[in-house]
Amino acid sequence: MQFKHCLSFLLLVKISILLINNQTNAIQVRVSNLTIGQEVKNVSISSNLEDIYRIVYNSSNTTLNVFASTDATVDLPLLIVIRQEKGLLSLQLPNKETGRTVQNVSRTLCPAYVSRDSHGLSTLYIDMYTSSSINITYSLKVSYFSSFILTENKKITQTVSPFAPVFFKYDIQSESSLVKFTSPDRICTTVSVQRMMCPVFDLKHTVDFAGQYQTMTSLAAISVDNSNFVYKSMYVVVSVHPTDRECCDTRNCSEASGHRIKNITIELQPGYDHSNVNLSYAITLSVFLAIYVVICPFLCFVEPYSEKNLKTLIDEYKLNETTFTTSSAVTPTSTSRIYDFSEPSLQIKIERSNDFKKVSKTNVKSNEKLLAIQSINNPIVHHYVNQYKKNPNFIKKQTSRIENQISVSSDPTSATPQNPTNSEYLQDDNTMNLTVATYNFTNAPTINIEDNLLVNEDNSFSSSEYDKVEDAEAYKEVVRNKPNLKVHDLARKQPKLLDRKIMNYPRLIIAIATFYVLPVFQLVLLHQTQLTKSGNEDSCFFNFLCMIKSGPFAAFNNIFSNVGYILLGIMFIIVVKKRSYSYTYMRKKYPYIMSTHGVPQHFGLFYTMGIGLVMEGILSAAYHVCPSFNNFQFDTSFMYITGVISTIKLYQCRHPDIHPSSQKVFLFLALCILLNVIGVFYGKINTWFVISYTIGHVVVFFILSIIIYYMKQPKLGMSTFKIMAQKFKQEKNLTQPVHIDRLVMLIIANVFNVGAAIYANLVPMQFSSYLLIVLLGNFNIYFFMYLLNKIINREQFHFITVINLIVTTIAWIAAMYFYNIEIKQWEKKPAESRESNKSCILLNVYDHHDAWHFLSALSMFMTFVVILTLDDGIISKKRNEISMVSLENTRNAKGGFTFEQIINSNEDYTDQPQVSFVSSNDNIPLTSEAEPNFKQIKTTFVIIAHIFMCILFLISAYVIPLIFEKKSDIFSKFQPIDIVLFIHAFYWVVFYIFDRVYQFHHMKSRRNGYLEFYRSTRLIRSLPLITISAGNAMIIVLLRVFDKYCSNSCTSANLTPLSFIQIFTSVEFGMVLLILFKYLYMTIRFNRSKKMPDINQELERPVFSASQIHDLGYKDSSYLSTILENQADMIRYLQEKNDTLTHKLYQQSQKSNLANIN
Repeated sequence: MQFKHCLSFLLLVKISILLINNQTNAIQVRVSNLTIGQEVKNVSISSNLEDIYRIVYNSSNTTLNVFASTDATVDLPLLIVIRQEKGLLSLQLPNKETGRTVQNVSRTLCPAYVSRDSHGLSTLYIDMYTSSSINITYSLKVSYFSSFILTENKKITQTVSPFAPVFFKYDIQSESSLVKFTSPDRICTTVSVQRMMCPVFDLKHTVDFAGQYQTMTSLAAISVDNSNFVYKSMYVVVSVHPTDRECCDTRNCSEASGHRIKNITIELQPGYDHSNVNLSYAITLSVFLAIYVVICPFLCFVEPYSEKNLKTLIDEYKLNETTFTTSSAVTPTSTSRIYDFSEPSLQIKIERSNDFKKVSKTNVKSNEKLLAIQSINNPIVHHYVNQYKKNPNFIKKQTSRIENQISVSSDPTSATPQNPTNSEYLQDDNTMNLTVATYNFTNAPTINIEDNLLVNEDNSFSSSEYDKVEDAEAYKEVVRNKPNLKVHDLARKQPKLLDRKIMNYPRLIIAIATFYVLPVFQLVLLHQTQLTKSGNEDSCFFNFLCMIKSGPFAAFNNIFSNVGYILLGIMFIIVVKKRSYSYTYMRKKYPYIMSTHGVPQHFGLFYTMGIGLVMEGILSAAYHVCPSFNNFQFDTSFMYITGVISTIKLYQCRHPDIHPSSQKVFLFLALCILLNVIGVFYGKINTWFVISYTIGHVVVFFILSIIIYYMKQPKLGMSTFKIMAQKFKQEKNLTQPVHIDRLVMLIIANVFNVGAAIYANLVPMQFSSYLLIVLLGNFNIYFFMYLLNKIINREQFHFITVINLIVTTIAWIAAMYFYNIEIKQWEKKPAESRESNKSCILLNVYDHHDAWHFLSALSMFMTFVVILTLDDGIISKKRNEISMVSLENTRNAKGGFTFEQIINSNEDYTDQPQVSFVSSNDNIPLTSEAEPNFKQIKTTFVIIAHIFMCILFLISAYVIPLIFEKKSDIFSKFQPIDIVLFIHAFYWVVFYIFDRVYQFHHMKSRRNGYLEFYRSTRLIRSLPLITISAGNAMIIVLLRVFDKYCSNSCTSANLTPLSFIQIFTSVEFGMVLLILFKYLYMTIRFNRSKKMPDINQELERPVFSASQIHDLGYKDSSYLSTILENQADMIRYLQEKNDTLTHKLYQQSQKSNLANIN
């Protein structure tokens, strides 16, 4: 019993102890009232104590900001719960979410959670709790957020950090708004515009949950269409990132060290007014309409191809249309007849045919050729064609009558002399006068009469009409490798056939554009839809300070600014169509004039250029729907096309018969676009791609240079390089290219392309921009060469061309000014790109890039017009007088002449003696017996001095920098590399003087009759100056690269910029020394040979008789080129010698007259 009482007592004691312990561990709640602006500091709490603060405040048109700090640990943090009437907010301190421990926090409370009592007051509760058994301290302050309300045109500056995001309220007052953010601190931040609702997403990981948002460093702007906000209010949120990785490249990013406190200024500006925007669009269209009204009629009705402008030629044509003469002669073995009409450019040959009874189109197609002409579309030939169409027996009848007359004139017993001045005349059915001559020429190409047109079988020449040339390709090689080409030589193909081929270009570009544009539209509209739904404005690179929304498009002003390309492209097509109609009309009405005067016109490429301009506007507009890294190629694709097509068209102006097929051109352009796509994604990170492209670029352009130099003769194929190697082995005079002018142009182009390839490897550049620079750069090189050729040859410019050229130059200068003003950079991060954003500058709608659109559209249009009208000033000039693109003045050239020029001359070659050989004593040239047989060229010691100067430079390039490293007082302001550059520049002047001395002595030697030596040294004596000039350009490039792009990465302690310059100049002057030694050897060998002048050597060689002139026997193109150049130099020498002797004869006669008077 006692035991039970003891047990009961012990149980009561145990319960009492437990109750006492429970009372000891119970959490105490401490409730306090807190006023706005009051701060509690260093308050201690632990796990046994919870503090609750009650704040009563006036919440009208404002909100509260809560700031708290503590010394708690991360494992046992301080928990803060902020309770409002309609919601709550929880915080914890310290915070390690940002990558480092933060002991304080500041948050702005959402006013939408607030409700008010009848007195307009609201109550706020803040609970402070920790699980730490050890006392911790905290501080707390609640204050009004005085800058909470934003107003238009008023700036607000606020301090923000990753732990203290802020947001502001704006009550909408206009139909659109622009919220602009600026900051001097380049700390990564996200800014957002959200609807007025709670909770507000103001933390870094939640700010992209709603609304429109952007990242920023120092500048950002959000255009807001206020119609999307139902409550006519919105929140503007600013949240700083813990790191900068989302706002910049890894190389430029800063880590989360230090205090990431950002001072940001917010300015709310009224946005665009739709009525003003529509008015601006209307003004834009009005300006282009004015351009249509002014320029289009001006270009369409001031037509060069009209009877008024060609009145003189038409009058001459009508005067000579009624009569012509024919001359014929045959050798005993000839089966052909030549009819030489009074028009010197026409030669007709009628061949013997086995069957004249059946003359039809089928016979013509069966190679029973009846006619061959030297100039197509001649009115005389059209007379024969018309007579043939009326009466197929006309040619048979005419041939019989002529052959009867020939048999009479060739009969030795005939009383009719063979002298053409005493010829008998024949009358045909159309009263055309025919005269017989003794000159035989069998080299006129044969053409066919087919479908009432004179159509050549192989589009250029017949292959069966040449004695030693087996096909037309060989003849084309002969013609195209002549030293002094004229447009006449490359305008032999049938115009209508060429027109049909060239019209494939516009057809193909329309098909390509259709299939290219459709997926482009699909892609950009998808981007625009994603932008609208997500609100992520980092996905598109707009100029956010000048972005006007219209319909579904976020920046319709940037899209609309491309309308200039479309409208001007259409206008160019209209202008080309009008000109094509006029030219075709004149070609049909006056075929002879249009086929022998001016540059041949083919308009297919012009149509392609106009369509390309239109498509450039469409695709540029598509790109600006959502400009980004992924679709930049849309903006450049047709830039590539227009650049290449413009270059081809400019080349075709003086090379009408030479043009690549449209399929090959667009295949090349497709390859360019493919490389562009690969380069955009891998160009900066894949070294192998960059190296492969660089090698391919240089090799392809070198091959293209070969094709251009030889004008597609021989055609490029597997055997091309083998043939070239054989020619190099056989050629004895490699230092003397036939086409020096063409070679210089191609050297300049190759230097540009190699330099561009090197520059692209050294300097970071977007592949799209680099490819565009290469294509447009080559066009500009050829365009300036074309203009230089016209100026050198003193070709007349039409006043329209001059005006267009001036306007084009001004427009391009203005356009490039605006293009170089960066307003966005999609190759950077979106936040960095926005640092370049700028406000609208034109009609408060268009920015700098829109101005570039307008001006570049005008510039491209005017450039196309310049190309279209470039040769309008020479439409009345004969084609055999129009030179190719050449750097030599051929306007008054007195050089060698081709067979066509022999035919066109007014000399009577039938009076030449018919002899087999001519002795040197039979025809002594105009020389003086007092003149020595040999005159050496006095450049040997000059070359030695030149070599000595080069060696002296190589020594000074290494010695002088060592001397000036001591910083002498005289040159204390200069670096050693400066001294080397100054010396190099001085040596350019020295080289120029040497070049002039060489030129003087060689011109003197040429006047003495040494023509071959002059030609053989023409290039080698110019190479030293060319080399050092190219070296100057390369040194400038190297210095620029070292200074701006790789001052540290490309150099080291042992390899300084001076070392690079010394290495480069050593290679440069080493090449010059090799050239000079070769030149010295050639000079010494010439002086030792003591040859007579070339004219004396020629007279000792046997010359074939003139009776064998019909048997040309072209060996190859180099043989013909050598003959023609020898003729040119020989004639020039004889003319100069004749002038000298005439002057001497005049002086002697004057002296004789004076002696007689005395």
